[in-house]
Amino acid sequence: MGVSRRLVLKALGLGGLMTLAGGIAWKFRHRLTPFSERDEKILSRYIDLFIPADESPGALDLKLDASIINKARGNSEYAWLMRQGCAWLEQEAQSVFRVAFLGLPEDRQIILIERLSLQKRGSAGLRFFQTLREDLFGEFYARPESWISLGFNGPPQPLGFTDQALPVRRDGRL
Repeated sequence: MGVSRRLVLKALGLGGLMTLAGGIAWKFRHRLTPFSERDEKILSRYIDLFIPADESPGALDLKLDASIINKARGNSEYAWLMRQGCAWLEQEAQSVFRVAFLGLPEDRQIILIERLSLQKRGSAGLRFFQTLREDLFGEFYARPESWISLGFNGPPQPLGFTDQALPVRRDGRL
């Protein structure tokens, strides 16, 4: 059997489909790797070290770890970034201290977090640090339970502008 034009077109079409399928799989590769239980433990420990309990509740008291983990489960790109950060912490712990991150004493875990914050600009490690810091502080300070240590009793105008429907008086007073 010889090579026909039909056979060549079939081969080219099949090759194109396989290339397209590979490109789609590559684009969604984040979803192919699940967020592991070990990643969750590393992330929870990191979050606990980042906002520990003192006069006000810590991040774990406010369940910020669960919030971040749920966000990672629902957002593949966020999950990928969280996995990259956890992998960096684990790899660095093994490289520097020859122990898993979760097996290190607190002072050495903090050293690794400080090293993470000094990663070069644009690296996945620094993006992990900055993204998680921003998300944690945003959620922490949005919770009324965290306001106690700040001496903040709540929004100064919790009911909003209750007189917005009234006409403005000529003398400028309400």
